[in-house]
Amino acid sequence: RKSIVLLKNNGVLPLKKDTKIFIDGLDKEIGSEFGTLVNSIEDADVVIMYIHTVFNGNQESGVNRLFDNFLSTLFPNGNLNFNDEIKNKIKKYSDNKKLILIVDLNRPAILSEIKSNASALIGTFGVLDQVIYEAIYGNFNPNGKLPFEIPSSMEEVINQKEDLPDDTKNPTYVFGYGLNY
Repeated sequence: RKSIVLLKNNGVLPLKKDTKIFIDGLDKEIGSEFGTLVNSIEDADVVIMYIHTVFNGNQESGVNRLFDNFLSTLFPNGNLNFNDEIKNKIKKYSDNKKLILIVDLNRPAILSEIKSNASALIGTFGVLDQVIYEAIYGNFNPNGKLPFEIPSSMEEVINQKEDLPDDTKNPTYVFGYGLNY
């Protein structure tokens, strides 16, 4: 609970129990214990979307072979951008409804583009879905702080010094950033 970092909140959080939610990427059964689960975006008040850690420019190895999937988990490339499929889905959701975006940050990610589409943005570090819902519904007040800065672009990452942490010129979020309710 202490690791969850609230990065952005346009007043949508914490959610009320009777809020109609559409869920993408989190356990829907657990979500239904907190809010009113709906099966279509049109019926929802808000969309809750979870995005996995950026890995090789996307979230999956792209191949269904066991060995390739295993290797993709061992050797990430340096690309910290989300792929176009994820960014397009985020845009589609945010064009229609308020979007609560949860991003797993076990590795830094470029959040500048997707941040603008989210009504609320939460950074997590491998926590259980139950705990994410507890944060979204205000069962506790998020008080986590970023353990590293979030760069604004890959260009910023490339231009930073290899041996100096948190030194990009215009980070999206600085080291130690974190909001609460």
